Amino acid sequence: MDKPLGGHPRFYALRAKNEELYSAKHYQYATDADPMSNFRLCGNLIHKLLKPGVNPTIAAALTLMSKQIVGVYEIVGEGKENTIESLEDKLRDIEIYASILQVLVEESENQLDQAFGVDGDDYKPVAEPKVQLGPYCHFCEQLAEFRHVEEGGPYMCSNCRVEQGFGLAYVTLMEKA
Repeated sequence: MDKPLGGHPRFYALRAKNEELYSAKHYQYATDADPMSNFRLCGNLIHKLLKPGVNPTIAAALTLMSKQIVGVYEIVGEGKENTIESLEDKLRDIEIYASILQVLVEESENQLDQAFGVDGDDYKPVAEPKVQLGPYCHFCEQLAEFRHVEEGGPYMCSNCRVEQGFGLAYVTLMEKA
């Protein structure tokens, strides 16, 4: 005999409705072969943003915008039809995110101006500081967490380890200084 479900009954009705929405959105954004392909593609688009010193608010807005870019790719590049949001909707969303990003970048620059007591274009960063020293991933130049077990094998970040098809048996976790 099945145990009766506890909690609020509306929870289960909403969950069933969300399952339908998830299924429809899955069709629009991912593939049956890889149900998380949309997240992997977005991750590839933003992995360079995950470096020390990157404004997290700007990175978050770019991440959300990359979801819309993936949606355009799926409609145009993969020929998906009957999607929940149209190509026009996606392009409008990208335009809105681009404007939001412009505001965020201006705000960030204004904060730098105030911090350094300069006005407008007077402040030019000399170089982007490195917070952590390498080794860096052979494939994407992110800070590496793994190394191929063969002597002299390439350093790899966790994303590239998976993308390049190296399982845990082929790599060793590196200790950080």
